[in-house]
Amino acid sequence: QPQAAGIDVGDASHWVCIDADGGDAAVREFPAHTPGLQELLTWLCQSGITTVALEATGTYGHVLFLTLLEAGFHVVT
Repeated sequence: QPQAAGIDVGDASHWVCIDADGGDAAVREFPAHTPGLQELLTWLCQSGITTVALEATGTYGHVLFLTLLEAGFHVVT
């Protein structure tokens, strides 16, 4: 899906990839605090992303999951 992103969820930061073929510019790290989540949402929206797949092995992804849903993204876990 060209409008999909993948997020590796962590306790201190989240790694986001918006294009598997996009090189380094397609991957960014965002802090897991509220301002970092807002920056992450802004980047996803500006990149035309509509679907997000989360790789979350613990509870760290819960806030991110809810934040993405509230922002209107289709979230896959």
